Amino acid sequence: MSIRSSEEFWNWSRNYLATALLASWYDGNPAYGMRAYLNDKVSRSMGIGTIRQLRTKKSAKCIMVEQFDQFIEGCQEELTSEWVLRMVWSS
Repeated sequence: MSIRSSEEFWNWSRNYLATALLASWYDGNPAYGMRAYLNDKVSRSMGIGTIRQLRTKKSAKCIMVEQFDQFIEGCQEELTSEWVLRMVWSS
């Protein structure tokens, strides 16, 4: 899935992300008594979740295992520690 606008992001987060994270039963009803549990009904959320955006480039360097070609369109460069060193936090 490729999200190209803030509207698409909010649509994805409401319709897919939230439902994947919040516990519900097989019929879609809320799982009462399972507050803070994720949808696997085993993992529990401790604190606030964070979404992090990673921007990568398509790369000829990456090697795709042949068996995955039919499932994955391409691959990106491996993330390195250089990215972390250059990150700028703003407040």
